[in-house]
Amino acid sequence: MTLALDEQIAKLIVWFLYFVGLYFSLFWLSVLLFDPQQKGNSEPTRRKVWPEVTIILPMYNEEKTAEGTLRSVFAADYPKEKLHVIAVPNNCSDGTVKLLRRLQKSLDFEMIILKEGGKHLAMNAGLKRTQSPFFACLDADSFIDKHAIKRLIEEFDSPRIAAVLPIMKVHNPNSVLLRVQWLEYILNFFYKYLMGKLDCIHVTPGPLSMFRTKIVKSLGGFRKAHMTEDLELALRLQDNHYILKQSLEAFVYTKAPNTTKNFISQRTRWYHGTIMNVKDYKHVLFNTDYGDFGMFQMPLVATTGFLLLLGVVTALYLFVKQMYFTFKRWYLTHFDFLTYFSQLHWNKTFLDFDWQVIFTTFVLFGLLFIAIYLAFSSAKERIGVLRNTKYFLMFLYYFIIYKFIMAYVWLKVLYRIVFKKSNQWGKVN
Repeated sequence: MTLALDEQIAKLIVWFLYFVGLYFSLFWLSVLLFDPQQKGNSEPTRRKVWPEVTIILPMYNEEKTAEGTLRSVFAADYPKEKLHVIAVPNNCSDGTVKLLRRLQKSLDFEMIILKEGGKHLAMNAGLKRTQSPFFACLDADSFIDKHAIKRLIEEFDSPRIAAVLPIMKVHNPNSVLLRVQWLEYILNFFYKYLMGKLDCIHVTPGPLSMFRTKIVKSLGGFRKAHMTEDLELALRLQDNHYILKQSLEAFVYTKAPNTTKNFISQRTRWYHGTIMNVKDYKHVLFNTDYGDFGMFQMPLVATTGFLLLLGVVTALYLFVKQMYFTFKRWYLTHFDFLTYFSQLHWNKTFLDFDWQVIFTTFVLFGLLFIAIYLAFSSAKERIGVLRNTKYFLMFLYYFIIYKFIMAYVWLKVLYRIVFKKSNQWGKVN
């Protein structure tokens, strides 16, 4: 049967997206399996002498979480005389400053109060007071594992390493939406670990990232960067040919949006800022001077969202078209469902199935589950959870509903870009 022109175009799009998905899936798995620099012992080198480290905590109305964040820092397994903490509440209208003053009676940290908002301003204020060779940015709604600081510092085994990232996990994922983000974070940071092998990391996460102070100061500190300063700083470090690494030993637990509205607000800011920063660093795109980062990673970052949007729109079009003709057929038969169902019969043979679609579906889902298994193993998550029926809704949400939500987010991003809307903070970072 000859396909209509629109169906031929849709099929071409589907196969193109399949090829892209298959190519990158196999590519990243090959990076893991055939990395020539992979060592037999994955344990990091344990230092005997620990350098001074400053933890900077930018805060905006963090009255509910700031105490837990600070106490997680002071509970860290790191020499207390080498650990400096600077809390920077900026433009707070709740009881954050009052809480910090109370906590200063029992915890030894410095506080800088800013009257104007902006995370980049808070980080620069803390960075100006920093004298230690290393510093970390820690969001005030995140909680570090007690070994995280040591594990991050151990990764600075070259003077060219400017930043080290931890594995970021969702704190207390007790709903379907939070579990979906928990799964997404684990997959993303395994992906960043693979990117790090090719020096292709493009973002230093706000909940916790460790930096070499001298390098960041020499580059002028943090910028507003379309409200995505953590991504812009990573691009600037790559632009100056520094190295960013992903640790598999350090963990941070962060609060994630627990409503769909806040989730969409957060992701719209993230991805709008991503596109605007890619535009600012467009000279890196397909530039061989930046190696794999310029030829491979930056083009991928620039196009991933639009490929997702293209795939979802194509699937929706085919679904709506099929439903239209089905409804039309029912209408012409005056909704005589009894006769319709009585005439249904199974007459398919083995050759009638579309084995191309079945095969490609199994291949893609197989590769995805391999990635999930490896990511859980690397993040030291219990593999048994993947066999837990309680998490069935999480996977159903992630594979189906989540893609449509993300397509809506990218539609909002596209609208903002076309109509030149400025990026802005929502209620959730």
